[in-house]
Amino acid sequence: MAFVVFFIASCSGEKGLEIPVYDMLHVSKYERDALKTIIEYDSRKIIKYSLYIDDVLASSTAVIYKPDGIYCTLNGIDYELRLDNTVGGSRVEHLYASINGEMYYDVLYRYDSEGRLSNTEINAQGGPYYTTYRYKESSIEIIDDGIYEIALGNEENTGYVFNVLNYANTSHTSKYVINPELYFLNIYGKPVGKLPTGYTVEHSGNTLRIGNHYYEYTTANLLR
Repeated sequence: MAFVVFFIASCSGEKGLEIPVYDMLHVSKYERDALKTIIEYDSRKIIKYSLYIDDVLASSTAVIYKPDGIYCTLNGIDYELRLDNTVGGSRVEHLYASINGEMYYDVLYRYDSEGRLSNTEINAQGGPYYTTYRYKESSIEIIDDGIYEIALGNEENTGYVFNVLNYANTSHTSKYVINPELYFLNIYGKPVGKLPTGYTVEHSGNTLRIGNHYYEYTTANLLR
């Protein structure tokens, strides 16, 4: 990974924070338990999601990119992702989720000096709720509906495809903060570079299995 440098730069007449681009592998198929997601790309952008449950198509959506954000619909939930004013990479600043035009929830995202997700404010029924993420040398502490510790091993998070912050399966992080499908948009700040301990990891050509998570890539040599 190249040196990570943060500074204020000018972009189209507006100041934006320059952040690095993290090269996430292009996952064309993602499976976990009975769920399967097929992802289509146009150049480097995701343009379509198709979600299957027990191999039956549950929903299919185009991903729309506009100057003010990214839009898509997954399983009846409409997502509007407002991005930070950045140069280089992209990261979400505010997520709006709605159903039939009515707000379901929204999330405000904040990042630390290294570009990692640091805390969120979630506005949902019964909220607001708050989450905090603290990164240590060999673990991550998540303060959510309780305090969780994710122990990290030595195995590389190859291509950053594994959503490490979802590993603890916490109430708010897993439900509101990082959507498993939207994770592949590479908009949640600096990805975690190591996998949690306790997983069996299998590489085979252009596929990767981490526990019960299965990934298939668009190009076989991306793993090498």
